[in-house]
Amino acid sequence: MQRCVLLLLLAGGLWGITREEFIFRETPQGKLTMTVFYPEGWKASDRRPGIVFFFGGGFVNGDKKQFYSKAGYLASRGMVAASAEYRVKNKHNTTREEAREDCVAAYQWLAAHAAEQGIDAAKLSAGGGSAGASCALSLHQKGIAPASFVLFNPAYLPTTPPDEKLAPSVHFFGTGDSMYAEAQSYRKAAPTGRVQLWVAKGQPHGFFNDRGDGAWHASTTYMMDVFLAGLGHVHGKPTIAMPEGSRAALFEEGTMLPSPPGKPIAAPEGVTAHRDIEYKKGLLLDVFVPPGAPKPLLVWIHGGAWAGGNKEGAPVARVVPQGFAMASIRYRLSQEAPMPAQIEDCLDAIRFLRANASRFGYDATRIGAWGSSAGGHLAALVGTMGTGEAKVQAVVDWYGPTHLRRMSMWPSRMDHDSPSSPESRLVGGPVQANAKLTDAASPLSYVTSDDPPFLIQHGDADPLVPMEQSELLLAALKAAKVEATMDVFHREGHGGPQFQTPENFAKIVDFFRKHLGGK
Repeated sequence: MQRCVLLLLLAGGLWGITREEFIFRETPQGKLTMTVFYPEGWKASDRRPGIVFFFGGGFVNGDKKQFYSKAGYLASRGMVAASAEYRVKNKHNTTREEAREDCVAAYQWLAAHAAEQGIDAAKLSAGGGSAGASCALSLHQKGIAPASFVLFNPAYLPTTPPDEKLAPSVHFFGTGDSMYAEAQSYRKAAPTGRVQLWVAKGQPHGFFNDRGDGAWHASTTYMMDVFLAGLGHVHGKPTIAMPEGSRAALFEEGTMLPSPPGKPIAAPEGVTAHRDIEYKKGLLLDVFVPPGAPKPLLVWIHGGAWAGGNKEGAPVARVVPQGFAMASIRYRLSQEAPMPAQIEDCLDAIRFLRANASRFGYDATRIGAWGSSAGGHLAALVGTMGTGEAKVQAVVDWYGPTHLRRMSMWPSRMDHDSPSSPESRLVGGPVQANAKLTDAASPLSYVTSDDPPFLIQHGDADPLVPMEQSELLLAALKAAKVEATMDVFHREGHGGPQFQTPENFAKIVDFFRKHLGGK
């Protein structure tokens, strides 16, 4: 058979990929073919991971070309990737069951010919979209175990719970898909950890296809790559480029609901607790006020990658007895709304707290902001963006991101450029494809000479937020002639014991006393 060369432009490079057509089955309605994509340098003697995709179309219509771009991409990553046809109603006047038989036959043909296709049969996966994803799952129902399933909004999911033999699976769904609830039920019924479910907010059925600017195709392909890398089928960071301005952020299904409230904070003896005060519609805060004359107010902003955490983790017992009132706020999380919702909520909370100082009994002229991780990022934004009634007089930033587009430029356990990273979910799209939005979410963009004093603390072994993020903020503040100091905790990670020592809390208390007054 004649082989043609398909040159795919992927992530800025030209990759020579060959493809070939094979007849894998003869039916009463005609011959069925699959297109196989081979990596550059492929040899029949190779033993590479492989995958076969099946198109969608409700078992009524469709074309195997639907998955050419994803198959071609995986070939560029070193896999042998195929896209197979099967019989459909409009073309062949056949049933769903006959379509599923064809899909099983396609997989079995590729597995039987693995030696001549350069495939390791033990690493042969199956994938597809919609009806094609259902077709791929027919393998499990027939007792055939592929290496994994890569499924894009699978339709007609089985109603019986999958058993322990289900291969590792990744599913992609839009919350605007009428079948999303079925996908959630299927994941919950599957053996623990066996099904990863990635979610696109508001997207309809078929959102993953390679059309328009290709944003959702790129994001789903990126996370498909990450999933396959976890199985050892591809190596290194995904190479597919994110289209400029892409808003295609993906969420793990488990993060789609706001994190629940924590256990209420116990108020120290003599301290008045005002709990669950609504400062704007649907958003609550707690206020803890010691007895006596009005004290300075510290506002705690929780961390949690902008997608988790709650207001019940504030260090009330460590600082309120030292002569401060403390408020702890809840803000909208990234699965509820992208930036600037989070900083708008924080600034609105400051305004509310200042306007209601006489109601609660603290000093509205002396307010400090303090947060950790994502909360440190928001505290730094409060300090650099706040004006008028939202302006604070001092900031403590615990290891918060400050320049989101540089997060991936230092070693990290996390791929900060991924369409599923906390930063990408925060801004509503991959950070490197959204420079303007990302920089607008970065405290460094707002540093000016009238910013309040900052105390920054960071561990030099932080595996999530590189310490450079704090160093950049320190340098920008000093360049603007803002009073700023930074403590580096040697061999400390993302938070940890050195932040929690009595000595460190004493230092933080002294910082706030210096700039806010107090006992």
